[in-house]
Amino acid sequence: MVGRKIILLHSFIKKTDKTPKRELDIALTRQKEVISNEL
Repeated sequence: MVGRKIILLHSFIKKTDKTPKRELDIALTRQKEVISNEL
C-alpha cells in the first residue's frame, strides 16, 4: 500500500508451495520503481 493506494505489482498462477525467484524479482523491481516515482 502506498499512502491510500493499493498497487498490483505482478500476478502469476502459483503451482507450487514455493514462490519462484523470478516472480519475486519482478515484483521487487516493480516495487522499487513505484516507490522511486512516488517521491
